[in-house]
Amino acid sequence: DGLFSRETGIYVAGSGSDEYPYTGANYMKRGVAWERAGNIELFPQNAEEDGFSIGCGIRIFGGMSRGYAKKSLSIRFKDCYGASTLNYPLFSSRDNWVYNSFLLRSGGQDFHKAIIRDILTTSLVDDEDLMPVQAYRQVVLYINGEYWGHYNMRERICAAMICQYEGWEGQEDEIDIVKGNDLVLRGSDDSFQAMLA
Repeated sequence: DGLFSRETGIYVAGSGSDEYPYTGANYMKRGVAWERAGNIELFPQNAEEDGFSIGCGIRIFGGMSRGYAKKSLSIRFKDCYGASTLNYPLFSSRDNWVYNSFLLRSGGQDFHKAIIRDILTTSLVDDEDLMPVQAYRQVVLYINGEYWGHYNMRERICAAMICQYEGWEGQEDEIDIVKGNDLVLRGSDDSFQAMLA
């Protein structure tokens, strides 16, 4: 019901429009009110690697790609679901074993095409250590046992991810995140605007 019911399902249009610009569609709604409890499991392809099974919160992720049939998901760990973090080496290119969230990306606007453009472009600079970029792992997603397709598991850009990358553990409250030139996602854009000026 949390995913597919007309009233509360985050994966469906519900009583909103299923046509662009998806006015009032459930999957276009954001925030904790549109987070649903779930459980996520990883079954690694490599039999020598342990997987995991853990309670989590699930949100629809993305911009207008939320209207596509195959939607991206934001997986979040909180005490109310059983654990505030996932302790698991999600990405072989990272030393980090502790995550408060990650993404399952459908390919975004590349969904109808290659599905790898985002991971390809960011991987070109990942080894250069020039800036934090999202690690990735390709996975096959099943929802309630039903095959859902190929997805890219990605790090979620957040204060915790930036602090882990930079070695600034415990300094999350000092991070400002600005998207584009003026959308403040965390903190303020005072320093950013001063730099532009």
